Amino acid sequence: MYYVFVDRSRLLDLLPKRALVAEIGVAEGEFAAAIIERTQPMRLHLIDSWRHLDDPDYLDDANNVADAAQEARFQAVAARFAAERGEQRVELHRALAAEAAAGFRDGYFDWIYLDANHSFAAVQDDLARYDPKVRSDGLICGHDYCDNWIARGARFGVVPAVNAFVRERGYELLLITAEPFPSFVIAKQPDGRQRHELVQRLMLCGAPMVELPAPLDRPFETYIANRADGRDLWLGRFG
Repeated sequence: MYYVFVDRSRLLDLLPKRALVAEIGVAEGEFAAAIIERTQPMRLHLIDSWRHLDDPDYLDDANNVADAAQEARFQAVAARFAAERGEQRVELHRALAAEAAAGFRDGYFDWIYLDANHSFAAVQDDLARYDPKVRSDGLICGHDYCDNWIARGARFGVVPAVNAFVRERGYELLLITAEPFPSFVIAKQPDGRQRHELVQRLMLCGAPMVELPAPLDRPFETYIANRADGRDLWLGRFG
């Protein structure tokens, strides 16, 4: 596993270009815009219910806003990507992740990015449903792989859900970004072409990184370290 000092926008530079992609959990579309700009996908499927959810493990998530705000978000996203939708480069799916999954054939996506309901059960379900929808040598990515005080306050279960999934499927937790709320990348085939090409791009990108075993039985916490120049530096540690 590589612990890489890039943010999730720079992570996009490492992912396959001109690909078939899904972002699951879109909110206001900021990261979707970055996916378009930096990866030029052949088609990007934006999946979000854009409605308030009553799941008790999701109530405290900052993105679980009221229905009126969700409607405003949806309308803004639809307008923001109107040109790309007209070119059939972007498709909106206003549905829960589980509902939308049934509409894609197996092996359709080159890679996906999960950033929806962060509860343990929801992340488990998203991984299980979208795993077969990603090609056999594809990549599964996602956000908020952390167990800090903010994540615990919002009842995130991303770390244990991802770790259990990787162990059970025999996949590889390939990469974690070094930032307050890290992204993760899972390689479905540890010897697959997309995994190999990502590592090649990683080695050429010039970002500081550390290679270490992936301790899938331990939590991963981000914390602030004080730099000599007075600026904060976010680091990660396994509990």
